[in-house]
Amino acid sequence: MTPSFGYQGVFRARAGGEEEPVSRLLQATELMEDVEGCLMYVVCRKPEDPAAVQVFEVWSGRESQDASLSLPAVAR
Repeated sequence: MTPSFGYQGVFRARAGGEEEPVSRLLQATELMEDVEGCLMYVVCRKPEDPAAVQVFEVWSGRESQDASLSLPAVAR
């Protein structure tokens, strides 16, 4: 399957609250393993900026990525 949609985003955590977004996004990586159309979902931190959390996604199509945003565990 040839990927047709990719997303790369950087989220900034509030000072003192860096662990919460990382934890939630790491939980999302587990959820995405079973989502149809998700080819890659990677969460990482930038060593030089601990408040920044990067997400890289590769999907079979935009529709698949849009559908993943409505999953109950993701939408909360």
